[in-house]
This record gives sequence, structure tokens and C-alpha cells, in this order.
Amino acid sequence: MHTPVTRKPSAMNQLLRDWKEKFNQKVLKRYELPWMKSKELDIIVEVLTKLRPKVCFEWGSGFSTLYFPKIFGFIEKWNSIEHNEEWYKTVSEKINDPRVTLTYVKRDKLAPSENLAGNNDGSYAEYKNYIEFPLSLNTRFDFIFIDGRARKDCLKKAFDLITDEGVVIVHDANRDYYVNDMPPFSNVLRLTDYRKKRGGILLASKNKPLGEVLDITAHQKAWKNHDSIAKVLMMR
Repeated sequence: MHTPVTRKPSAMNQLLRDWKEKFNQKVLKRYELPWMKSKELDIIVEVLTKLRPKVCFEWGSGFSTLYFPKIFGFIEKWNSIEHNEEWYKTVSEKINDPRVTLTYVKRDKLAPSENLAGNNDGSYAEYKNYIEFPLSLNTRFDFIFIDGRARKDCLKKAFDLITDEGVVIVHDANRDYYVNDMPPFSNVLRLTDYRKKRGGILLASKNKPLGEVLDITAHQKAWKNHDSIAKVLMMR
């Protein structure tokens, strides 16, 4: 277990790491890092390094469930939930950290009239128990990561669950409907790129100035450069 050294964001460095990770996954069948671009991962790592959260919650499990607690020893509890039973079993088999708890919360009965048409993300009616689950833990969280289903409604719920100085991060924030009608966070940063159905990241906090946990200017610059290069190379 170790705390990584945060690097100054560089678009070229991030692109090289993306290519390396794609080779590891496609050719070597080796999966170690969360499924996201390096420019997104660098932001989360820097936020966690500077925020030093103790109690964390995650909607949507994956390699992030394994990776972040592993590299950050100051995390005392990482709670994660998953709606897909098969994926839940896959991730559960890889957990060997007593600080990490993964819970399976299946989707509620499908309610077509409530479904958000065309986005395949799910509505509150479909995922009510999933969205409301963290209330059963009777605590507030220093850090919340939203990377699962019904993210729009999870973001609304996160406003009630995050501590005043905590930070919420939403992955795949390129999707505009995630951030329409947002709860009244005082501090919000959204970085988007040319992709429409994936990627992008949103940070939100009630009272914590985001500049205290992230070099915003440096990441915005790297993000812009990364986007320009990726569009030319037609990267997805």
C-alpha cells in the first residue's frame, strides 16, 4: 500500500499511458487500473491525495473499487454497491481488503413510464433501492464516486450524503443529462471532451474550494491539449 506521487498533468504523458493500458488490456489481458482515461484518473488521484478522505462511497463497482483503497492507506472505509449480479461476483472475488465492502443491490421493477428515454442509464423508479442504499449506512461520506446507474439521481442523493468539506466526483460527465437540474453545490467543475456518450468528469463540493484539492488550471490545459490530439488521431 502506498500513496502515489501526483504528477503535473501532461497530455502526451496521459496519451502514452492510455496506449500502454489499452495494450495491457487487449493483448496481455491484464486489468489493473480503473476503466477511464489517464486524464480522468489523474484528477481523481490528485483529489484523493489532497483531500485524504476516510469514509468513501461508490455507486458502481469495478477496478476503482480495488485500486483506490489499495493505493491510499488513509482510507478507512470504502463502501461500494453494484446492480449487476454477475459483475458483482467478479469484483467480489478480487477483494481482499477488509476496508472494502461491496454490496449487491438489484434493480427494482422496471417502470417504463419513468425511464429516461434513450440513455440506458435508468430512472429513480427503476433503481430506487440502489440510489437510497447509502442511507442505510447511517453516515456521511468524505468522498463519493458516482460511476454506475441512475447517475443523475445518485448525484442528487450525494448532496445529502457528502460532508460539508467532502467532494463528489461523477464519471462520464460528458452526458449532459447527468448535470441538468443539479443539486445546489457551491463549487462545481466539469471537464468535457469530444466524446458524447462516455468520458468527462464532474467535481462538486458544498464548501470545499476545488482549487484546494486540484490544480485546476494545469488540468484544464492538459485536458484541452489531450482533446486536440485525440480528435486528430480519432481516439475513442
